[in-house]
Amino acid sequence: ANKNFLTQRLPGDNVARQAIRYVEEKGKIIPGSSFLPPQFQIKEPLAKTLQPEEYQVLRESQVTAFTEQTFYPAFMSDLQHAKKEVILFSPFITERRLGFLVEDLKLIIKRNVKISIYTRPPQQMFDVTEEKLDRDLTRGASESINYLKNIGASVYVRPHMHEKIAAIDLKTWWVGSLNILSYAYTHETMIRFQGLEKTIQNLIDEILQGRSKKEVRTTRVGQLKDGMKGLQVEGHIMAVSSPRKVTGGKKLAEAFLSDGSGTIKLVLWEDQIALVKEGMKVVIENGYVTSFRGNIQLNLGRYGKIASALHNRATE
Repeated sequence: ANKNFLTQRLPGDNVARQAIRYVEEKGKIIPGSSFLPPQFQIKEPLAKTLQPEEYQVLRESQVTAFTEQTFYPAFMSDLQHAKKEVILFSPFITERRLGFLVEDLKLIIKRNVKISIYTRPPQQMFDVTEEKLDRDLTRGASESINYLKNIGASVYVRPHMHEKIAAIDLKTWWVGSLNILSYAYTHETMIRFQGLEKTIQNLIDEILQGRSKKEVRTTRVGQLKDGMKGLQVEGHIMAVSSPRKVTGGKKLAEAFLSDGSGTIKLVLWEDQIALVKEGMKVVIENGYVTSFRGNIQLNLGRYGKIASALHNRATE
């Protein structure tokens, strides 16, 4: 953690601040860098990429550490050598930092390398004291996301994410504290690992809540038919019935889910009932369709779930 920041911001009677003061007085202060892998030495930190002989040494190193001053030359060299896929987790995006990376991103997209970027919604990215600055940064982030999509990158918005990760062909993994698509002036550390393909894939899947490498497609309500299974369906809850008890004493309620292409009854049992309210936007995962009294309905069953529920007013 940032000791100076904490001691400046925490109240004097805060237990964490008291603990820091006690350790400073009674203990020994050791630089955090001493616990990290060996730092990779770069001849020209201001160069955009490594020299060929430097990159050869890096490729032969399994674990190495970098500061904000040495990260980008090594990372840009990895980007240029990507063959199949680049995955970036960067909670924040700024136009300034994207401008530094974008030409290289374009080039690897032209080589049919898949780029997947995970970031926060623009309105969650910045928290500054000046309202105008905050608006400008949010606008810039939104425009940057649209630009990335236009050049062929896949961008996925994940509310409240904080991971800073990059994976190159699932063979090279970067992890640490540096926001790759927004870094400016702070002190940061990034660690580079190689040769952990299965571990990297498992970790990324875990972060994405078990999502497989192949993205699940969203099915429109208007496309739903009796017998369909394993569905992901998104929409707004237009109405929810009052719960009632059925045979066996279980509680049952029905919601009406609409996405503009149609409306379907969503069957809810027991604890599922409390997860939805009128006006919410929901994502149904692993749902299936049945027919009841001549009308189709969407079911969650034992293995389905409501993956997200965003409190937005329903709109057509």
